[in-house]
Amino acid sequence: MSPSVLSVLSLIATLAYLQIGLFVLFKNMAVENNRWFFLFTITLALWASGLIIFETSSIPFAGYTLFRLSVVGGILFPVVLVKYLAIEAGSSQNATYHKWLLKFIALIAMCLLGFAMFNMELFGQRLLNTPMQFAPSFFWFGVSYLGYLVIALSAIVLIFIEWRHRVKGKLEYGHYLFFRNLLGLTILAGVVVDLLLPFWGVIVNLNIAHLFGLIPVGFISFGLFQQKWFSLTPELAADRIVGHSQKIVFFCNPDGWIFKTNPYTLNLLAVSEKELLGRSLASVFTDPLLILQTLHHSKGIGIPEEIDAKILNPNGDPIPVKILFLLVKDSFSDILGIIVYGNDQRETIALEQEVAQKKELELKMAKLGEELENRVMEKNTELSKAYKILQAQLLERIQVEEKIKADAEEKELLIMEIHDRVKENMGIIISLIRGQSAKSPILSKCSKLAELEQKIKTILLIHDNMYFSTIYSQVDFGRFVYNLVALHKQNGSIDIDTNYTIELQEPFLSYHVALPVGLIINELLTNALVHGRQNGRKMGRSIPKLNILIGLTVKNGIYTLVVKDNGSGLPKNFSMKTLATNGLPLVEILAKDQIGGTFEITSDEGVHAVVKFSQNAVS
Repeated sequence: MSPSVLSVLSLIATLAYLQIGLFVLFKNMAVENNRWFFLFTITLALWASGLIIFETSSIPFAGYTLFRLSVVGGILFPVVLVKYLAIEAGSSQNATYHKWLLKFIALIAMCLLGFAMFNMELFGQRLLNTPMQFAPSFFWFGVSYLGYLVIALSAIVLIFIEWRHRVKGKLEYGHYLFFRNLLGLTILAGVVVDLLLPFWGVIVNLNIAHLFGLIPVGFISFGLFQQKWFSLTPELAADRIVGHSQKIVFFCNPDGWIFKTNPYTLNLLAVSEKELLGRSLASVFTDPLLILQTLHHSKGIGIPEEIDAKILNPNGDPIPVKILFLLVKDSFSDILGIIVYGNDQRETIALEQEVAQKKELELKMAKLGEELENRVMEKNTELSKAYKILQAQLLERIQVEEKIKADAEEKELLIMEIHDRVKENMGIIISLIRGQSAKSPILSKCSKLAELEQKIKTILLIHDNMYFSTIYSQVDFGRFVYNLVALHKQNGSIDIDTNYTIELQEPFLSYHVALPVGLIINELLTNALVHGRQNGRKMGRSIPKLNILIGLTVKNGIYTLVVKDNGSGLPKNFSMKTLATNGLPLVEILAKDQIGGTFEITSDEGVHAVVKFSQNAVS
């Protein structure tokens, strides 16, 4: 082939690529397939345009400027072709690895293109005018370019394999076959003529691979004008809808024999298309008689009819479906065929059961809510009654508390009145004693009246301690003893040389015990104060300082009262029966008769008096 003929062919190819690419682009620029097809034709046009002037130039390699365009197109067209086929096959939408593979191929193309641009003269001499015998300095570039083409070709093969697995329907399969066979033939021709034969030295490098692109582009243009490819025809649209539909579809002749279906139905039945086509529609269902009756009835009345049926599954589990029989008629109302269209009802039935369960649960919840409401009303009624009863009881309790409070106030007034009366009476008695003592000089010197007055004051002191106690039945006995000692000091019974010690384990006593015990302490204290020094003087003893101990202890329910002094003690031949005074005999009487106890008195470096009584007397 002469260079002039190749230049003309290159020019024709360039114009053809541009015209077809622009036509496809402007047919619908919004479609991604059209845009990438246009880029593919542009790379082919660049590849062809670089060889228009170069082959006819009388100056060697005078066409380097256009030849650079040829190199750009020759290196970039595999990248664009891989991307276009991926979009056409639908592989680029979900496969992430396709995007990375395309980026890898594009990176190799950019590296090769960059090297070629800076070594164009040597590149042209080695690649255009001589058989393909790579020089050592360019051997790595040739291997790299061949490797680049192999990677791009492998990506194209992978795309076609995936495309075949996604094909559904005859029209889609025809579309796939067209691209596979056309591109396969074109790539094979280009590889043989421009790579293998020059590499083996059979022919010189003709550089006509760019012309082989006219084969697929020409056929595609034919499809555009005659077969209306790149536009969705009603036949292709119907085939794609049926092929991708997730519904049960059977196409039957008027007698009910299946001649077409879709992949979803085949997957549901777990059979191949070859096994299903030609079978009777009734054989697919668990109740063939129902299907035949419905077919006959639909053809008889001439209108669609919907029924519930069950499809036979190879696993033995019938699948519930809802199918509609659609009659396909011609212009004379003759039945051409029947379309059986339906849905898998398993999910619907499950949803209906779930809805039924929810409704049942709602009814139970409503019933339970009604029961709870009734119970709440009953409880409210009970609480209302209980509240009224409680309110009445509270009112009654308030009234009782008010009465108790009134009684307590009245009792307080009565106790106060009694206390005042007792104090007044005691005061009257003391006044009478003092009055009698003042009338007679003899009586004024009588100690008996003074002792009687002291006894009355002791009783009054116990009464005061009981009145001022928080519990009227209890007497603060410790306070009483201290007050009793203070009373003796006030009356002059205790001089400055007297020291007393009080030790009480039980500070509180009941009133009916505190009174006799208080009188006993008063008598024993008076005896110690009066007779302790007198007896000492009579017996010739000197008592520099008188110590008196008053103690009350409790052990095992027995109370022990001790009054002890360090005085001169009792006289010799002491006897309770021969006493002229009534102080100690009174103590003995109070101990035995009033508190049911015992009284003992001993003399050893003073007087030691002990009174014992049980806890029962205190309670």
